[in-house]
Amino acid sequence: MRLGVNAVKQLAAGRWPEILAWVGIPREFLHFDKREGPCPKCGGDTRFRGLDESEGALFCSHCFCERNGDGIAAVMWWTGKSFAEVCAMLADYLGVQGMDGHANRRAGSNPKPQIFATPQGLVKHLIGLLERKYGRGVRMAGRWQYETFWVLRFDLPTPVGEKQKKEFRPVHQVPLGTSGDMGWQAGYPPGLRPLYHRSDITGSTDMSLATVHGGEKAVDAAVTLGLLATTNAGGEKAIDKTDWSPLLRFTVVAIVVDNDVTGETFGQKLAGKLKVMNPDLVIKIIKLAALPPKGDIVEWVANGGTREKFLEIAAVTTQWEPAPTNEQQPPSYVPFPTDVLPAIVRDFVRQGATALGCDESFIALPLLSALASAVGNTRRIQLKRSWCEPCIVWAVIVGDSGTMKSPAFDLAMEPLRRRQSAAFHEWEEAMATYRTDKATYEADLAEWKRKGRKNGEPPPEEPEEPMAVRYVCEDTTVEALAVLLQNQSRGLLLARDELAGWVNGFDAYKSCRGTDVAHWLSMHRAGPMTVDRKSGKKLIYVSRASVSITGGVQPKALGAALIGRYQAGDINEAMDKPNKEHFDNGLAARLLFAMPPRLPKKWTEADLPQKTESAMETLFGRLLELDFLLDEEGKLQPIDVDLSAGGKAAWVQFYNEHAQEQANLTGDLAAAWSKLEGYAARFALLVHLIRVASEDAALIDANQVDAKSVAAGVTLARWFGDEAARVYAIIGGDVESPEAREQRELIRIIRDHGGEITVRGLMKASRHYRSSAEEAEAALGRLVVSEAANVWTDDHAGGRGRPVLVFTLIESGDGNTNSEDPEKTGIVLPLPDNGELKTQSGDSSDGEAEWTG
Repeated sequence: MRLGVNAVKQLAAGRWPEILAWVGIPREFLHFDKREGPCPKCGGDTRFRGLDESEGALFCSHCFCERNGDGIAAVMWWTGKSFAEVCAMLADYLGVQGMDGHANRRAGSNPKPQIFATPQGLVKHLIGLLERKYGRGVRMAGRWQYETFWVLRFDLPTPVGEKQKKEFRPVHQVPLGTSGDMGWQAGYPPGLRPLYHRSDITGSTDMSLATVHGGEKAVDAAVTLGLLATTNAGGEKAIDKTDWSPLLRFTVVAIVVDNDVTGETFGQKLAGKLKVMNPDLVIKIIKLAALPPKGDIVEWVANGGTREKFLEIAAVTTQWEPAPTNEQQPPSYVPFPTDVLPAIVRDFVRQGATALGCDESFIALPLLSALASAVGNTRRIQLKRSWCEPCIVWAVIVGDSGTMKSPAFDLAMEPLRRRQSAAFHEWEEAMATYRTDKATYEADLAEWKRKGRKNGEPPPEEPEEPMAVRYVCEDTTVEALAVLLQNQSRGLLLARDELAGWVNGFDAYKSCRGTDVAHWLSMHRAGPMTVDRKSGKKLIYVSRASVSITGGVQPKALGAALIGRYQAGDINEAMDKPNKEHFDNGLAARLLFAMPPRLPKKWTEADLPQKTESAMETLFGRLLELDFLLDEEGKLQPIDVDLSAGGKAAWVQFYNEHAQEQANLTGDLAAAWSKLEGYAARFALLVHLIRVASEDAALIDANQVDAKSVAAGVTLARWFGDEAARVYAIIGGDVESPEAREQRELIRIIRDHGGEITVRGLMKASRHYRSSAEEAEAALGRLVVSEAANVWTDDHAGGRGRPVLVFTLIESGDGNTNSEDPEKTGIVLPLPDNGELKTQSGDSSDGEAEWTG
């Protein structure tokens, strides 16, 4: 099934403020009352406004007015991505499967959100969609009515003996045309979501106790005991999207948590939320005894629980208080994966690090950036027709003074700087010849004006001033860089020993903030660059502005540069306040960091062998010999390198796994993860081209990126992701909790072992668990508790050997009613506001469901 831009707009309708905030536009700028205010991108004071909340329409008189400012165009403007890239990105966020970014692009189309007139048609439609995704046998199994919407449950096909898999969908009513009749539309209505049984909560005269549960079924069970009970739609992930104010009137609010990690998380997060809203509120988190794993009050009532027993438990449960905050230590450093680099680069990094006594990452990062700049615009990796990644790397080595980062940086830069020095020498010689030729020309021109013109002689030909070939630049403004790039089709490397000065120099000569950052973000993807100048040549245009970046920085300087400060508040009373400026605008997510622990200096007689140094010189030379493709108009175009069949399979596997990881992240780490998938492809291309240049005998086809190169790119990208989590924890970005990091690492290890692993297998695969079987088993047990894995006993079919526990990943859809946010699933179906749904037995693919009043 192929769904196009119309389907994306249909599902995004009414959700644009949420989507625009998700892509990084600060929420304080997303007002749609059409009043003018400061622009979050170009920094103008009175040039930006919201036009239409339902369409996501934004407008800036200086930097954005395309396509009437609709939501897709707004995301293109903010992210710098192409139309197809944005459509695919939004489709992924909205849960659309099979998105084709170019489908349904009809001029003048004005799609409207899909509205169904009858619930029968909607249920049939939903069942059909789910069966195309999961197979035959989907049936509607439950529905819960809130004041402004409904939540539907659908049971999915599930193997015998396994826990029932299910999915949940929210729906709400909207006007059906101009007739006044009501139809049904996907998703939640605008605004905060009301509580389940809200009218019972607000209408109660007994203010002594209200209970909150982890699902609608649990609430219904509590109501049978005579308790005043409620919950929210979407569970833990939707706490901030819910209106909890009706609970603030009560003396005690008891949060009854399910017997699993998800329940614990829900309880702690909600308690903190309510405590902030009303510090005097008495909050209790109740864990009912003798529940099965994942059990809740439903099982407790079935086993004889009564209202009296519950009130006794509530009475003796101590009041919840926030846990004391302890500063989390950043994750431990994992050595750079030098092993995956091609041999010629691996030798240079290892032998150079040994000679200097520094961490290998301090040489590897600037070297990879320099090698990528040598390739530049000549090659791209083509992942599919609408997605190509350039060979651009932005890498930063982070360390205090005395950690050998500067000598390591200089060593990595030496091969390219030596070529730059030779190019300058050739240019100086050419300039000396030019000056002589220029003087001769001026004399000939004067003679021609005096005599030759009268005699009809042609004027002398003026010599052309030579241009210096540039490989490296160090300190340049965006305007100066644009001039350089006009004459360097391949692109450039920005290399600065102290890189903080690059960030701190943004907009140094401009009255509005954000202009330089916008240009740099475009250069990260080799996008077009247009610079309007105040003097001299008025307009500079570069069709593919490709710049790799590398340098060093101290930790404190990095934090100050990326977090920054900005002016906010009323124009007449601007307040200077801390702000995660370059996290919010996406710059930090594009930077690859290495911040190894400090190593004590130790004298060594080792030096970088001449053979290794010469081999690196040769490699740079061969990469710099890569040429462009000449199109029919005589313009230089990059050559797109395809994936081999094995390379494509490896890429698809990584992409899907990486997408699942990213879905569990938020904030700064989610932004970094969104760039790492592109970096995996870029590193795969760079490794492939280095293997071609070094005549790797294992390379079958020089014109296709194989699985080995993709695997190297994936390993590098994953290492940079883990290192980003460390660096963010130190300099002030959003961080992963230790528990979330542990789970992500375990899932990655198990995937690498085919989706299942034993305790002994984990001990062999991870140094962290190598010394303790108890720790390994406990960690795997936490995966089971969080519903990320199942466990079963392998008794070797009754053969010899001790039975062992086998832990198997759960990669698809099940969970309790509220543990997952229905918005993430994308497809929703309607329900009327009265009556009862009956799903007939038999072939559910026919969608035979009806409402009875």
